[in-house]
Amino acid sequence: MKALIVDDDFVNRRYIGNFLEQFGEIDIAVDGTEAVDAFLAAVEKKEYYDLVCLDIMMPNTNGVEALESMRAIEAHYQVDKKNRSKIIMMSALTEKEYIQKASRLGCNGYANKPVSLKKLREVLRKMKLVEQ
Repeated sequence: MKALIVDDDFVNRRYIGNFLEQFGEIDIAVDGTEAVDAFLAAVEKKEYYDLVCLDIMMPNTNGVEALESMRAIEAHYQVDKKNRSKIIMMSALTEKEYIQKASRLGCNGYANKPVSLKKLREVLRKMKLVEQ
């Protein structure tokens, strides 16, 4: 599995990164702008991310804006459905507006912070990104 972790908080990036690195290659971005750049570079090389863990509240480009850009990149490059990234939005926010907008834009899941690694593993299994 190839994953991109996007969070402006170092501790959160390391926490999720340490967990996910057991499943494969991990890239890190500190904000939405950097994430979109990394995502575009991966799509251009046809080295798609299987998973993107995307914080909502970040400086520069927030997570919802980054999600919208990522889905637009996939559409522009005509990325086959099977190669499209699974995107999980992460936030301490519980405001329905953000969750609904992210869902409309094509996110595949939502994780409340602090992220439970047990629940994250279950979500990855359901998405068929990791084995039992």
